[in-house]
Amino acid sequence: MPRIPRHQSDPAAMRPGSVYHVTSRAVANTALFETPRDYLTFLSQLAEQCRVRELLVHAFCLMTTHVHLQLEDRRGQISQAMSIVKSLYARYHNGTREGGRRHGALWAERFNAEVIDSKRYFDAAAAYVQLNPMRTRRPMVESPERYPWSSCAMTVVDGVTPAEYFQHHVEKEGGVDAILESMPKPATKASGENRRRRFEILLSGKEFAVESVLGGRTREEYLAHLLAKVGVEKSELHDALQEADSARTGVVHSEPASEYCRSVPCVSSPLSVDGIPRLLGEYAGLAKQAAVDRILSTVCDWQPVGNKKRRELRDAEIWALWRFTNHSVRKIAKIVRATADEVDRTIQRVRALRLKERAWWRSIWNAEWSLRWSLAAAPWRE
Repeated sequence: MPRIPRHQSDPAAMRPGSVYHVTSRAVANTALFETPRDYLTFLSQLAEQCRVRELLVHAFCLMTTHVHLQLEDRRGQISQAMSIVKSLYARYHNGTREGGRRHGALWAERFNAEVIDSKRYFDAAAAYVQLNPMRTRRPMVESPERYPWSSCAMTVVDGVTPAEYFQHHVEKEGGVDAILESMPKPATKASGENRRRRFEILLSGKEFAVESVLGGRTREEYLAHLLAKVGVEKSELHDALQEADSARTGVVHSEPASEYCRSVPCVSSPLSVDGIPRLLGEYAGLAKQAAVDRILSTVCDWQPVGNKKRRELRDAEIWALWRFTNHSVRKIAKIVRATADEVDRTIQRVRALRLKERAWWRSIWNAEWSLRWSLAAAPWRE
């Protein structure tokens, strides 16, 4: 039986404006990264998807067999972004191993994403991500900022920006040209141009807003804060996650909170919601005519019945326009040549069908998932 799509399994999943702690592991403890060029290639692919799909990296750590990311997702596109990044990197990895092309799956499963919905959880997750190199059986570094493939150094070291940090590592590998020449020959000219563009995006550093995790502390204070958590940040993350689950479900967990969990001041920002630093502008639906045209041109494929009637098609059009665009009821009525009252009644009727009729529920979810890809945006209204 196929898996339930992530966007169907949790009503709150993949919504615009959320912040996530993302993890993904390699199959059977396969080494994901063996050379600095592997790490840089993955980061370049991540940076490109963050720019295209409007995500922001607050913290990251690439370990040998798994990755940790703390991502802000403005348009509800984290699932699409991670799907493409993992696919691109698997192709790169399998085609560049010594001794010949590697075959088979690289990633063990689809990525895991926990919604970060409190200031405490945001701080605990950031510490957990950056302290990963010190949580191994034999610590990989003496201090977290010494690990080269995490955001810690560019967060706590004075004068080091993401752009400078990535530039330093790329230059150590001989520059972008040398890295690209070491890869298999691209199948097309466009593929080669895409590879170069990804590195250019990475070197700009604009998709990495690592200072957001400082929470009002100086770099020195934050490093001391991290070092004080060595060995206890896993329990803190567990407690913060349980607290977040209790807030969402109303079920209070019996385990006491760790004594190491403390609420910390947050970055002062007009975009901060519930204390969580949100550095991207609030998403407010699509406005471009191209989005409207795309919706209207594909909506005829949505119906769960074979005999499609004009009324059913118009209902689907109105629902999709309501969910994805920022147009008012009156504007939608003008687009579909109906009255505002008719549009309002249709929205209420389809919402009821979505909740009660399984065929409609599946049809609408599948249609909206398809539109998430083609419009590069998630629904933003209920």
